[in-house]
Amino acid sequence: MKPHALLYLNTTLQVDSAPSGAEVHTLNTERFGIADARGLKDLAYQSGTGGRRCFQITARSLTREAQNALLKLCEDPPPGVSFQLAVPKLNCLIPTLRSRFSLKSTATATTCDLSVAKDFTSLTPADRIALIAAKIKAADSQWQTDLIKGLEVLISAEDQLARTALTRFITYGDASGASKKMLLENLALAI
Repeated sequence: MKPHALLYLNTTLQVDSAPSGAEVHTLNTERFGIADARGLKDLAYQSGTGGRRCFQITARSLTREAQNALLKLCEDPPPGVSFQLAVPKLNCLIPTLRSRFSLKSTATATTCDLSVAKDFTSLTPADRIALIAAKIKAADSQWQTDLIKGLEVLISAEDQLARTALTRFITYGDASGASKKMLLENLALAI
């Protein structure tokens, strides 16, 4: 069964193309508000052309009220309805709404060099941990950026353990007091 709610994290606010044969409804906005959420809900429950319908939403931010209004809709959508949501950062969404979506992708292959991530994934877990220690000690922030962007492309949406570890790094990696080394080690063991 394919997920009916896909989440894309990227600063360019891009989503994949809609499922083949689906009627597509697109909403691009800076701030997705409660009026947008209510309009989306009304449209989702209207009968369409009889086939599948895909709602593609791109937004730099979503109000808390709008997110709360989307909870039930994303958890139990009308038959044949799917959603694709693109936001720049995971922390744009409240945890309960995040849990309704499957993380599909967070970067595009054209925006990063995949060699760092490919080299990393080819290593044994022990070698990954050793490499992380060396790169953290050397304060190689470019390597960390290239690794995360590459893994965002390489890790499939179906690999929930790795996606969760990757999402955890993206969410907490730059937080005050966060241990990037520990978050990267968790990711190294999850892939």
